[in-house]
Amino acid sequence: MPDATVIIKWAVPPTETKQQDRSLDLLQLWLEGGCRFLLPPHWLTEVGSLLLQHYPQRAADLLELLSGFDFPEVANSATLHRTALRLADSQGVSYYGACYQAVAQLHGGILITANSAYWRKAKASGSVLQLKDFKTS
Repeated sequence: MPDATVIIKWAVPPTETKQQDRSLDLLQLWLEGGCRFLLPPHWLTEVGSLLLQHYPQRAADLLELLSGFDFPEVANSATLHRTALRLADSQGVSYYGACYQAVAQLHGGILITANSAYWRKAKASGSVLQLKDFKTS
């Protein structure tokens, strides 16, 4: 299950981002039905914020492109938010990032992130993988 740091890589030219090949491999795997994505309800808001921060002139068009994938989202629930709050507090990570990890934990998945700082703090949980370590085979 990708987080916002992986998702934005699907919308920008390869010369502007690192590890785009692995992120595109993940997207292709999903498009072919080889894996399942399930995202927290705020994913598009967070991706929009990152796009505006890094690509302000193109943020609206890039966000529209990504929203067109129509990724499945979990419903807001007390369980999701309790789990995310616990993860954020115990790991010293952002609540936004912990929401992706909570979705992964609650639904038997693995969070894939390009944020190495997040990964270092959350790796002990066993439900987080760095994008650079992702392999399709």
